[in-house]
Amino acid sequence: MKRTGIIYKVISPSGKVYIGKTVMSLANRKYYHIRSATKLMIDTKFCRAIRKYGAELVWEIIYDGITCSEINNLEIQIISKYNSYKVGYNSTKGGDGTVGLYPSLETRKKMSEAHKGFRHSDDAKRKISVANKNKHVGEETRLKLSLAAKKRDKWTHSRETKNKMSLSVRGRNNHMFGKHHSQETKDRMSKSSKGQKAWNKGVLHTN
Repeated sequence: MKRTGIIYKVISPSGKVYIGKTVMSLANRKYYHIRSATKLMIDTKFCRAIRKYGAELVWEIIYDGITCSEINNLEIQIISKYNSYKVGYNSTKGGDGTVGLYPSLETRKKMSEAHKGFRHSDDAKRKISVANKNKHVGEETRLKLSLAAKKRDKWTHSRETKNKMSLSVRGRNNHMFGKHHSQETKDRMSKSSKGQKAWNKGVLHTN
């Protein structure tokens, strides 16, 4: 079964509109728009409209069941039809979601700060786990991942960077400072490491 999405329209009391596309439900997409406007304080035309009009905005689905291969072109057409890029609230011409839109450094910092310390709930983790089960990566993707990993293997930190990394985890900065593994934890670590090649390749420490 092909994944499908919707094209939706948001109308303000001024008559200006915003056109969007999503594979979520309209309710979920609306939630993230409002979050971007009121929590992250993103400074786009549409986010400013959300902050200004709030519940006065009218949200409606105008096309449903659109395949992912068709939805980008349809969004471009609808944005052009309503002229919402020039006189409405769209910050892009549609399609890939990034045409003509480049977040400012300040916006990127706000987005970064808003996500720091964020943790998924147990229910969200379970849903993510279920959604990712039985997913298979294509041969082309596997090849790209392999080539990228090989390039990373050739890259090493500079001596200066290694020293900084070492100092950052010494003493009180270390997450295990003043703590000790329980015997049960030690046994589990020992069991999980059996049969694996040692990180020091069997070389014994000298006194």
